[in-house]
Amino acid sequence: MAISVKDIQEKVFPTQPTGGYNIEQVDDFLDEISEQLGALVRENIALNSELSKLSDALEEKERALAEAQSKPPDYNEAGYFKNLESAMRESLIGAQRLADETSAAAKAEADRMVKEAEAHEAEDKKRKEDAETRNQAEAFAYSTEKLVNDNKDKLSDDIVKEVTDKVNALKEALKGDDTEKVKTAQTELMTAAQKIGQVLYAQQGAEGAAAGADGAGASAGSASGSDDDTVEAEVVDDDDDKDNK
Repeated sequence: MAISVKDIQEKVFPTQPTGGYNIEQVDDFLDEISEQLGALVRENIALNSELSKLSDALEEKERALAEAQSKPPDYNEAGYFKNLESAMRESLIGAQRLADETSAAAKAEADRMVKEAEAHEAEDKKRKEDAETRNQAEAFAYSTEKLVNDNKDKLSDDIVKEVTDKVNALKEALKGDDTEKVKTAQTELMTAAQKIGQVLYAQQGAEGAAAGADGAGASAGSASGSDDDTVEAEVVDDDDDKDNK
């Protein structure tokens, strides 16, 4: 499939997690451009050669007509007017043929460019979507791998192994050109990574409950201590007080 100027302007290379572009993908794209540029140059040379031949043929006809016109006419020569008419007819036919061929070639080239533009519009959209999918998958693989490494002490060996295997599977899929395979691997990694969230959420809930229980116990102890420190007041009867006096 031919590469258009729009293809080159909107080309998006997937970035690697460590930064930069994939050298092999860049080289492949440059090789494809070089190959198609060479084909266009060869096609242009062939068209120029054909145009040169047609131009030479037209010049030859025009030269013959000019020679016939420059020759002093001999009106008594047999077939003079007939020969003149024939020469003019051939010259006009040659000119018309050249015009038709040039017009047909231009129309064919215009039709080809329109068809390529229409075809490339869908291809450009898919190529851009594929690049975005690959970039998101690379970022997700990197972040999930980091999440596992940062929380290994909180996760079971089974979960660590399952998620790590899915991360490696996604990385392997990213090495190829099958975008659907990348999507499948990313979906499987998302499913496995949910277990990490469930474990961490459960642990946070347990830690919160324990902290709440400790706080409640401390409050109860404080209240009990306050009751022990309460001093009972002695009630004195007014009549007893008078008798004592």
